[in-house]
Formats: sequence, C-alpha cells, structure tokens
Amino acid sequence: MSRKHINQRIKGHEERENRVYVSLLPKTRRVTRSVVYFPDCLQDFEKFMQNNEEYKPFLDYSFEKTMLRLEEKFPDANIWIMKPSVRIGKIALYKNFVEYSDETLGKPCYNETHNGLDHMYRLMYVYYGKSMIKLHPKSAILIGLGDGCAPLSQFMNEAQNQLSPLNFERMYYLNGGNHENGESVYPQSCQVIGRCATSIEKIILYVNEYHQSNPQKVENRDQFVMFIRQVFQCYYENVEKMKEELTPLQNHLNILEAVKFEVETISYARQGPENRINEYRSIYWKD
Repeated sequence: MSRKHINQRIKGHEERENRVYVSLLPKTRRVTRSVVYFPDCLQDFEKFMQNNEEYKPFLDYSFEKTMLRLEEKFPDANIWIMKPSVRIGKIALYKNFVEYSDETLGKPCYNETHNGLDHMYRLMYVYYGKSMIKLHPKSAILIGLGDGCAPLSQFMNEAQNQLSPLNFERMYYLNGGNHENGESVYPQSCQVIGRCATSIEKIILYVNEYHQSNPQKVENRDQFVMFIRQVFQCYYENVEKMKEELTPLQNHLNILEAVKFEVETISYARQGPENRINEYRSIYWKD
C-alpha cells in the first residue's frame, strides 16, 4: 500500500492557518518518527513554479519532488512540508511560527511567547487525532533550508518552557546563516540553547561552498557553532562542494541531495517522562 499525500490549508494555533503538504504511511506500516520540513523561499508546488519564470529553474526542488526525496531518506516516517506564510522578494516569512520585527528585511524576533511550537503540534494533530497518543512516534526530526531555519531557532526559544509531546531527535540547519541584508537566522544566545538542551538531542549544520564564500554568513554560523559546542556533545558540521553544472542558487537548494540524514536507532530512554504525552493530550482532547 502506498503513502497518502494531502495538500490542504488547516487551522493551528488560535486563528492561524497554514498550507501543509503531508505524506502519511499506511496504517499497516509502523511509524517510528515524524519529519517536519521548512522550505526555502525558492520552493513551492510544481504548478506554481511551472507558471512562474522566476521559479522555473528550480523545478527539481518543488514541494512534490522534495517530498519524494524525504520519503526516500525517511521511509519509516510521516512527513510534513510547511509552506511559508508569505514571500517578500527572495525572503520567505514563517509568520505563523516566527515573529518578525521587520518583515521587509525578514528580521526574526525570537521570543518565548509566539506559540510557534503549539501551532506546529496542532497542525500535526489534525492528521493523527486521538490515535497520536497510541500510534504517534515520540521522536521528531526538524529540517530547515535557508529561510526555513528561522522556525527552528524560534522553537529553541519556546522549547525550554513549553510542554512537548515530542522529543526532537535532530534539528538540521541547511544553508542557514543570514539574508543579504545581514539578518541571521540562528539563535544568538548560548543561554537559550542551554535551556532547551534536554528536549533536543542533536543539532546538525550543513552548508555548501556558496555559503562559505560569504564572510558574514560564516561569522554568524561560527557564533552559533560556538554556542552549540558549549552545550551539545552530539554536533556535526559539513561543507559540501558545489556542482559546476548548477547555478549558485541551484547549489543552495541541492544541499537536500548532499545531506545523508543518517538516522540512528532511537533511544527511547532519553525521551522524558511518559506522562508528558497524556498531559499534552488533555490540552486538546476533551473526552
């Protein structure tokens, strides 16, 4: 039996709505984790990209083809692609997940109260429903590409205080760094990273040579790496070579091909108290 693909706009936290593209394993298959992907500004559904000259060169990285890549890399996972709320030029804004102090510059304003995590959980609950408590894996992998790294940084600010039904097995920052205006997508506080260390097992950074050539991107990333090394034992960074046949922006997106996404056996002993799930369940489901 094949996967079920769903593309719809649904309501999450309070009145926030998000378009999500979901790939669900059949009920006969054992699901061991959830994968949530936040795409870059150059990615969208194929129909839109085919009819837009600016996006046509990047059709190989449409939501549909990206989903196929993620399905291959995570055959045991249910997968969500979260579409940005809006794009301004070449900046993707995830306003339902992140607060921005200046939207025209894509300047994130990370805080503990925006409820981006709660919004993500509610979008996932729509598909799992009450069965989430029994069948839903407690392990989640979050992936951000470019502008899509901003929600991950916001989640770090919130994870330290919010009750979470999930253990974040890994967070992947792919070609993050900063926009052309210099605004960084990384959390700039060692204290924030330290306080959420119990809810995130690994933070992994991948960049390619295009990002290595930008001194400001390197400076922002080096500061983030310094914070991570003070907190996490499990950390990995890799610099991928660019393909000569691709343009710089195509190489930027092609990081999805380069990342191996090695998935290890989940250590359920590290996932915190079991009543975390039942406590969170009571927030949403009134039996």
